[in-house]
Order: sequence, then structure tokens, then C-alpha cells
Amino acid sequence: DCGGGGGGGAAPSLELRGGREEVWSVSVSDGPLVAAGTQAALLLWDVRRADTPAARLEVHTDAVSAVRFQPGSASALVSGSVDGLICSIDCRQTNDDDAVTGVINEGRPVSSLGFFGPEPASHLHVLSSLETLSVWDLQQQAGTCLARHDALRREVDMLGEEDAAAGAGDGIDYLIGCQYCPATQRLYLVAGEHCGTLHLLAVEKDAVVALASLRGGGGGAARGHTSDVRCFLWDGGGLLSGGEDARLCSWSPDTDAAAGSDAATPLASTSRKSAKPPAARAGGAPARGGSGAPRRANPY
Repeated sequence: DCGGGGGGGAAPSLELRGGREEVWSVSVSDGPLVAAGTQAALLLWDVRRADTPAARLEVHTDAVSAVRFQPGSASALVSGSVDGLICSIDCRQTNDDDAVTGVINEGRPVSSLGFFGPEPASHLHVLSSLETLSVWDLQQQAGTCLARHDALRREVDMLGEEDAAAGAGDGIDYLIGCQYCPATQRLYLVAGEHCGTLHLLAVEKDAVVALASLRGGGGGAARGHTSDVRCFLWDGGGLLSGGEDARLCSWSPDTDAAAGSDAATPLASTSRKSAKPPAARAGGAPARGGSGAPRRANPY
């Protein structure tokens, strides 16, 4: 209970045990079920009887690296694995053969996935460990691939002429995650460079649109990230990021930022570093600094 007023030694309000397997991913349904992807299987618990898993499903041949319940559902789940397969699961079934309602062959080791789109969300974004992104429609049992972006690191140019001249970086090195914005009905992708720069992009049907680059500014103290960013939390306006440099950076719209500047300025000088990117566009999506429309990059 993170809202409790106790000391640092507070005990967990619920503990689920399923053996000694390493847990890779967890997801909570809109009902009583909790799912976990482990090194060897997909485990399901009913929190009303949490002493032992309600089911153990061995539907993959390698580690189950990502699990997500469909929004609004108490029993519909998708699981992704290092084996390159994505399984649609009916969690009301406890037998492997009966539980699997569909299989997608992504063909690459799955690192993360998630539902998006208007409710009931039936589209899936999938990132692989090879830094690729694919988009799927799950309305059909076999699944339909709507877009596949396999060359984002090479073909999405995030640099303007001034950035390139200053040696700001050479584009995208890795993909961090996706987030869907219900207000704009757009899917966004957050990517990064090994130097710590973050890139915000919009995923469209046949292209990826570069929106903004978030990087630390100059000054006497280090600002922004200085190495790989591994996670983020974004509400469509402000963005919180965490990196291998042991920093948490809080990025928020800065209407006073100089036009055309991608630099970030600190909001606080504590162990929790923070900074500001350029101003946000209408609808909450951050906009790239400078004048003119964002550049489009078609990865095909």
C-alpha cells in the first residue's frame, strides 16, 4: 500500500507466489486476475485465492517477456515471447490448448507490447529486441499486420541542420516504448540515443513522424540524461524518464524556450534531475522546436 503512512518497513498488502521462476512482465485485469510472464511459463492468479496460481500455461517455447490484459476485459490477455510468437489467451481456460485462441508469428523476439485504439482496444503495438516496431489488428483470429517498421534506426532522421552541424547525434539508437493518446487518437513512440537524448515520434499507418527531441542543455551542471533511458511515464503533456545514469528527469512544456531550441533546462537540482523540452502542440503531443511542419520519415 504505497499510500500508507507507515515507515520504510511496511509489508506488501498482497504477495503472489508461483515458484522460483524469474518474472519478466506483469499485468492486472479489470477483474480479479493477475498475469505474469516468467522464464518458462505464463502464470495466472485469482487475487481472491492468492496462495497458489490459478493456472500455469506453457504456451511459449522461451521466456514470456510481455503480458497485457485487454483494456476493459477480465479475461482476454496477450502474451509475447522471446520465441517470436504472440498468443491471444482466454484466461477462463486452464488448459494450454483451450486457452490459446490465436497465434501471431512476429518473427522477432518480443520485448514489449500493448493495446491501443478506441474502446474496445483491438490493436496491438509490438517492440522487438532488434529495435523494430509492428502494429497489428487483432479483430481477426490470425491477426493482421497493419504496419511494420524495421529500419527506424537508419531511416528516421531526427536531426535538423543545426543539430547535425553541432554533432548532436546521429538519430535513433534504440526504442523505449509506445503510448496511445485517447484525446488525439494517435500512437506515440519514445526512442533514444546512447548519449541520453530522447526522441518523441507519432506512429502513422505508412510513416513515422518526428515530433520533438529532448536533450540536456548546457551550463555548469549536467542536465538531462547522459546515457541510455530505459523507462518513461507520459500523460500527453509532461514526461518522466529514468535512465542508466541513475537519474529521473521530468520534462514539461516550456513556452519560454527559445524558438528552434531542443535544449532542456533543469527544474530542480537534487538527486532527481529534471528538465524541459520545447512547447507542446495542441492535443498534448510535444512539438519539435523551430518553424515549419515536422519532417516525415517513411521507413519503407
